[in-house]
Amino acid sequence: MKRITCISGLAVMLLISCTIISFFIERQMLPQAILAESRPVEGEHEKILLPSPAVKEDGGGTYVLMAETGDNWEEGLRVKRIPADRLERKGDLVVTNAAGKGRYVVYATKPLSDGQEIGGESLGGTRRDRYLVVPNSEAQLPETAGAGGFALLEKEEGFFLLADDSSSRPFMEERTQELIFGERLENVRVFSLQDAEYFFSCLPLLAAAAFLAFLPGVLWCAACRVLSCGKKGIAFCIGAFVSALACFCALPLLLGSASLPSSLLPEDNLFDLAHYGHEFSVIFACLGESSLSETGEFLHGCQKSSCLAGMILVCGFLLSAGLVAFERIKFPRCRPPGAPVRERILLLRPGSARGCRGPADGAAYRNRRR
Repeated sequence: MKRITCISGLAVMLLISCTIISFFIERQMLPQAILAESRPVEGEHEKILLPSPAVKEDGGGTYVLMAETGDNWEEGLRVKRIPADRLERKGDLVVTNAAGKGRYVVYATKPLSDGQEIGGESLGGTRRDRYLVVPNSEAQLPETAGAGGFALLEKEEGFFLLADDSSSRPFMEERTQELIFGERLENVRVFSLQDAEYFFSCLPLLAAAAFLAFLPGVLWCAACRVLSCGKKGIAFCIGAFVSALACFCALPLLLGSASLPSSLLPEDNLFDLAHYGHEFSVIFACLGESSLSETGEFLHGCQKSSCLAGMILVCGFLLSAGLVAFERIKFPRCRPPGAPVRERILLLRPGSARGCRGPADGAAYRNRRR
């Protein structure tokens, strides 16, 4: 019965940690979007006015993404793909034959599909940012880059750095490309160094959260071993239980403060290490050739955050190992007199009881026990 209770409790501990982490992953994977309210066209009820970037195009044709509030299992703000045509351009707006009045997606931090949930409109003001512009292939960088109020910090073969003192948040690559080049370019990538720096600053928090998610299981296993060790064992179990509750309370707070920038996250799987390796290898390869002191400080800060995250993980492992060692030393494998395991040892080893010198003494000891 004790073994079943311990295994069940361990499963509950792991389930609670996994549930908290799954909520964090779900929140991180929600793409942020900028929405625009449609305007009516005078005298034509079947047409509306939208910002030009809201009308998108791919292999399936021209379309718009309308934001609707779902219900039941599909609650939250979701996008609905609606076929539409560009009928006429009026300044920054375009006349289209979309569904009608509503809110439409203008920009998003990730490519959106029909029925996908979004985090809604999230604008966090403006701040200074630096943009790393890199071609995806051997394509030449456009000569028009650097226009639109962006300051050119450095230009090297294959990449250049731009600065923007009033960058809108959150960073969206599609919107930034249109501001820099006047159009969306498929053969050019734009990275926000502010987002990359913030990504690395979140790594120590995620490392601490990983330790807090793992620690309750270690505490529960140690408590199950010392539960039958008298008052000291019970006191240890109470302390372990309180510590596990504290971990479960601190875990959501840590994860809540580690909001990863959506522009650097994979589209489907948050743990897609190949995606992170590709993105940051491009960034570090370019910045490694830069001669600016600003980029050197950026690389040093990223390295410092990575080392701190590694140290937290190592310290967490050592603390867990120290806790197990303390339980083994302070509470050796203690069992109350007459426990079944001790009875089996006495029966198999007749001369092993205290004060017994041979098989005859062992038999006499067992007769006294009966």
